Amino acid sequence: MNIPYITAYTGGRGVHIHVFFNLSEDQKRKCTKIDVMPKDLRIWLFQHVLQEAGVSPKLIGPGKPFDTACVNWNDEGKGHLVRIFGGKKRQHKTMLSEIPEEKPKDDITFPDHVELWKIPEKLCQKFIEYFKRSQKERVEASKRYHKASSNFTGKYLNLPCVQKVLGGLPEGRRNAGARIAAIACRLDGIPQKDAEKILLEYAGNCSQENISESEYLGWVNWIYTQKKIFWNCRFCKDLELCAEPCTFREAAFKDIFLKMRKFPANFFYLFLTKT
Repeated sequence: MNIPYITAYTGGRGVHIHVFFNLSEDQKRKCTKIDVMPKDLRIWLFQHVLQEAGVSPKLIGPGKPFDTACVNWNDEGKGHLVRIFGGKKRQHKTMLSEIPEEKPKDDITFPDHVELWKIPEKLCQKFIEYFKRSQKERVEASKRYHKASSNFTGKYLNLPCVQKVLGGLPEGRRNAGARIAAIACRLDGIPQKDAEKILLEYAGNCSQENISESEYLGWVNWIYTQKKIFWNCRFCKDLELCAEPCTFREAAFKDIFLKMRKFPANFFYLFLTKT
């Protein structure tokens, strides 16, 4: 696809491939018109390039070889913001001319310049069409989850997916797990100080490399300042943590299940074909 990129050794066990892209003024206007956030385009481009390369979907996801968590960052959760060259963690981040067989030495090499990838018009239009469809699906899912929250009478911390989170997650999934745990605490009415203790217990169950307590507690501090939050099963689905039986899922699809009992055969067929 002739995409300019910069390759860098992270100083740990991974390699970062950086792509800096740019939009034309017309493309920016189109994106602004439908409320596209930079993260939306970044994630779609990541998935699109890997799909074009024939990468197996089994290798893509949080904590997997092609880690979606590294492109899923925003200004609210800083766990996976792109680290600068040099860095301030245990080891240094340095530019590479090619991916090495062994860990490079500690010498730091900085890029001489950054070449921007100008997004082709056809590719931008393909993303916009995708975004419109997915945005409609998100709105429908959001309404369903809001309604499910009113039907749900249990504890979010007791949901099977949240219990899996609290048991500890590996590197690449820890930060996303902290967000889930913090949301569950807030929805359960747990006082903030007690929520911090729960997050620190969770932190103790996770791998300890390259992460600090402040990164876990940052999610509690942010979640507890938000006026309105609701449960979104997508967070756990992204981490492949969904499990049944799930009382929240029963609440989310309560109306559908009731219709299925009333019109079992025909409705079930329609439900399958629509989904």
